Amino acid sequence: MPINLRFSKRTKIPAPASIAINALAKEKTQKGEKIFNLSAGEPAITKDMSYPSPQGMIELRHAAADWAKQELKTNFKPENVLITAGGKYGLYLSILALINDGDEVLIPSPYYVSYPQLVTLAGGKPVFVKTTQEKGWKLNIETAKKLCTKKTKLLIINNGSNPTGALYTDKEMKEIVNFARKKNLWIISDEVYSGFVYDNLNYASIGKNENAIIVHSMSKNFAMPGLRIGFVFASEEMIKTLTILQSQTLTGVSTINQKQAINALKKSHKITPKIRKEMQKRRDTYIKTMWKYLRIKRPPPPAALYDLLPLSDLSPKDKSDDVKFCKTLLEKTGVALVPGSAFGAKGFVRIAFCAEKKDIKKGIKTLAKYLKTI
Repeated sequence: MPINLRFSKRTKIPAPASIAINALAKEKTQKGEKIFNLSAGEPAITKDMSYPSPQGMIELRHAAADWAKQELKTNFKPENVLITAGGKYGLYLSILALINDGDEVLIPSPYYVSYPQLVTLAGGKPVFVKTTQEKGWKLNIETAKKLCTKKTKLLIINNGSNPTGALYTDKEMKEIVNFARKKNLWIISDEVYSGFVYDNLNYASIGKNENAIIVHSMSKNFAMPGLRIGFVFASEEMIKTLTILQSQTLTGVSTINQKQAINALKKSHKITPKIRKEMQKRRDTYIKTMWKYLRIKRPPPPAALYDLLPLSDLSPKDKSDDVKFCKTLLEKTGVALVPGSAFGAKGFVRIAFCAEKKDIKKGIKTLAKYLKTI
């Protein structure tokens, strides 16, 4: 049963007429029609410097849809794709489109640092669904059900997870979709780490569902964080709504950057496997080095670029003040870890294993030396 489409009140705005007409004129030009475009004030020195389409270049949306079909086993069309200035802006637009003041959003905890803030910026209320290390840091649906109220409107899922490396199976993702349908909830599935899945495990996208929005990015799978290109995959109606919000705020995404993204997507079969292979080597180096110098033996994170470690494993004398621990560690040794409190995991620290292998080894060796002094 399709979910009832319930957009936020702030979406009841039109697209800027000048931008809409200019975008339509450019689409007709690309189709070979002779258009005398007197609609926009764009003194562009080259075509690459002209105003971009608010939804994104049609070539890039085609490439993104083809990539998603290949990598995520979806059947999105260009009409189901919005190009954004990075995945985070795609998250923000999606939340803005769905959340009214006072609406509640379920967020599994630990969580990516920006989720609660983006919900708060939209006037919503973050509701944290606690997960545990023993259960692989995965959402417990029964716990989520108990937290649902009449105000609950959205669930945000991160697969694989920052900061835990948690990876949901296809069965688990289907269970989440069924839960959301029964509760009439939208799902935002943050899948930016889909290419970083290790040990020959499979990645399970939430796929094309009427109540789901998928957010992707060039930052991780393509190792191009500075490009600031993200993708939102959703129903055509949702994409139209998000495009209006983007046209009234950002206007559109850099045409030059979009062209670079097209080239990268066309070479994804070469780029992503190479990056994933290297990241698995770095993850394995991290795991082996932790055991060698700290005698901490842990199951390797199955996905993403991080491990969430109990502070008690590092500093038995101070099991809770992760913020103080990380600040002192950085000041005294130059080793930078992130306090788990930033992710809703007080008493933990996040270690990223995406640095060069020599730096991973040196960093952990330095950490081990420091721990002997406290």
